[in-house]
Parts: sequence; C-alpha cells; structure tokens
Amino acid sequence: MFFPLYSWIMKFFLLFINSEEIAALLVASLCYVVGCCYFYAWIAQEHGKETAKNALIFISVFPFSFFLGAMMPESTFFMVASACLYFIKKHHWKTATLMLGLTFTLFYNLPFELIGIRVSDCLLIILGIIRGM
Repeated sequence: MFFPLYSWIMKFFLLFINSEEIAALLVASLCYVVGCCYFYAWIAQEHGKETAKNALIFISVFPFSFFLGAMMPESTFFMVASACLYFIKKHHWKTATLMLGLTFTLFYNLPFELIGIRVSDCLLIILGIIRGM
C-alpha cells in the first residue's frame, strides 16, 4: 500500500529538486518537523510544556522513530494526525476535518484491502465492464 499524499508532496518538491532521493528525504524530514510542532502544541495544551517536551523527546528517540525520517510516508501520517488532534483541541472543526480528510488520503485503498480486493483489480473490472458495453 502506498500513500498518495506523500507522493503528491514529493512531486511538488521534484519541481525544484532533480533528485528523487533528496526530495523524498526532504519531504519526510519536513513532515516530521511540522508534525513535531503540532504534536508539541497539542500535548502542551493538554498536559503542560514539560510533559510536551518529554513526549517529543520520547517520540524522537523511540526505537522505530527512524521511519519518520526515512523515505517512507509515516512522517506524513504523523504530521496530519498531529495537526488533526491539535485543531480538534482548539475547536477549529473545519481545519480538523480537512486534516482528517488528508489522513484518509493516506489510506485510500484500505476499505478495499479489508475485503481482499486491490484498487487496481477494481479499476480493471470497471474497464472490463466499460469495454463490454
């Protein structure tokens, strides 16, 4: 499963950077930094600045945190999920809904995979039906 939001952001960066590897690392790193900002702000509102600082340190040194800086879309999910939680806490419902929608673009084919059908198979079936008409 590949998350389209990550590739959309990466395609934007590829307009300015010729290397896919550098663009992918840059997108992952920037999404992680923005996600950390929202994560810190959300936790600071809930539990105070000291707890937010500790939570940010713990999430940054967690053994699997290397996924957040790698050429993988996990940092994009972290960014939009943290932003969604932050805006929910601030009662900015429209922005929170937008962030939630962006979170769902990360898993656009999840409902199909839950029942064992790939999105590509659905598209082939639809094309077959159209050709048969």
